Amino acid sequence: MKQDILISIGFLAGLFVLVLSGCGGNDLDRRPCTEDLPCPQPTVNSCPNLTPGEWTFLGLENEDVTAIAAHPCNPGIIYAGTQRNFSEGVQGKLFRSTDCGQSWDTLAVGGSYHAIHFSPTNPDVVYALNDHILKSTNGGSRWRRADEGIRLDSETFAVALAINPTNACRLYAGTGGFYGGDLYRSDNGGESWRQVFEREVTAIAIDPADPAQIFIGSYGNVLRSTDGGDQWEATGLSDTGSFVHSLLIDPANKSVLYAGLNQEGLHTSRNSGKSWSVVTNEFLADTTSVVELAMDGQNKVLHVATTYSDSGTLLAYHTSSDTWEELPVPITDKSFYYSKLKVHEFKGRVYTYFGIPSGIYVRIDE
Repeated sequence: MKQDILISIGFLAGLFVLVLSGCGGNDLDRRPCTEDLPCPQPTVNSCPNLTPGEWTFLGLENEDVTAIAAHPCNPGIIYAGTQRNFSEGVQGKLFRSTDCGQSWDTLAVGGSYHAIHFSPTNPDVVYALNDHILKSTNGGSRWRRADEGIRLDSETFAVALAINPTNACRLYAGTGGFYGGDLYRSDNGGESWRQVFEREVTAIAIDPADPAQIFIGSYGNVLRSTDGGDQWEATGLSDTGSFVHSLLIDPANKSVLYAGLNQEGLHTSRNSGKSWSVVTNEFLADTTSVVELAMDGQNKVLHVATTYSDSGTLLAYHTSSDTWEELPVPITDKSFYYSKLKVHEFKGRVYTYFGIPSGIYVRIDE
């Protein structure tokens, strides 16, 4: 394996160093974007001792986990990203476990990690956002920058990424920061990017049934494109003055959308964004900060992470029965503002990974 190299990245008034194991310089890392390697026969699940319905701690106890991805063929292979801590001078890190959290390898150091995504057609291809965009084509052993054409500087960061589910070479990336940001599109697996919309982007959702339909969350607004991102229109959720943390399209009904806003609650649309309503009940107020959304498609359950001051809650909305319940949380007296929910369905089981400011947890449901 090549020696570790250092990539200097401009950061605020100075520079910080991103350390990547064997990053770049390999022709295999720059192969044409065919992305057509199917997932092999599912491997044996490496999380055999989990108790259904209970949270199990997987490690990274002293880390603020803000990005999670599970391998499409094995839920025991987990990637986790953490955020930097300015006050303590700690940089974010990218980790990988191949044994369901019993041990973790550090893959990269630097920045704050916002998202990790597998290519929908090739499990060897992984993308990670650490204020920039990183790409691996060998399952995470080597990484390189893949954001040529995106304006990134000490005040502008890559904060959102989405991949077309039927054309894995087409990606969308959103940037934001003190001076705003833009939406970019790549048609060659991140080799190059072009700006498609001049607007800060905080969340991206692609319709799995019609990938030409895309929704983006911006500061105070949700916008929609029906042509793959060339043209945009306002939806009925606009001018809220609130940060859009998360967007989700119901996989069972593409007309149904959910948007989690900061201190403005959970909003839902049942007509592809034309009109929206705020969800209020005994668990949710219109001033609730909804920071994470994830859908369990097998059981038709929407998971909602909320936060208030120094405490957080995890809610479940059963879409088929239109009922809500509060789920037990792995830890109390912790804000979930910087958190990550990831639902992974595998061989009849649903794995819910939850990253919070004190590590990563998982629970399974059948």
